[in-house]
Amino acid sequence: MSLTPQPSVHGDPPSSELDRRTFLKGATVVGASVLAASVLSACDDGAAGLPAAHSFDPRDLSNGEISAICSNLAKACEKQLLLDQMTAFSALASYFKAKTVASGSQTLTEMSSMLKNDLDSTLSTAKTAAEANADRGAMRSLVWNERVSTATKVLLDRYDAEGNDLFENKKVFVCEICGYVLVDKELPDVCPVCKVPKFRISLV
Repeated sequence: MSLTPQPSVHGDPPSSELDRRTFLKGATVVGASVLAASVLSACDDGAAGLPAAHSFDPRDLSNGEISAICSNLAKACEKQLLLDQMTAFSALASYFKAKTVASGSQTLTEMSSMLKNDLDSTLSTAKTAAEANADRGAMRSLVWNERVSTATKVLLDRYDAEGNDLFENKKVFVCEICGYVLVDKELPDVCPVCKVPKFRISLV
């Protein structure tokens, strides 16, 4: 993937609003490209196991997608004790989240259909790229992604059928690390997917 030089996250503070936007966008492109390269192994001519139709440029991402990527990168930096980078990515995640425009309400059926498409198509493409590059970190994250997406789709389908009865005498918990959603009476000791301890699981 060819990218034009971008400002460093740790460079001098931007001096104007235009410079600030360029700085933020550039820093995010760098961060997004790191994640994209590890998960999708994207490049201009479709090498590394991906057909040309799947070449990927992080500058095409929406504000919401950039926010999600930066949030994940912040968590990864926290785990590695890269606190300066964590702070930078967290700020970027908040900035682009504030710029995200809601796409309108979606039905449970539509959301379930989107998850089915991810499970049937998108994940298999990402797995092919990760395996072609022997990227163990990406392969592990994709295993988590598949489990979380499957569990979320099951919950959506159950809620569509059962309504609020699904939550009777139960609570909703979300893992801060992998995004797993659990509907149960009590907080589990560890996340069923990524195995982090329960202090990283939040009550909704």
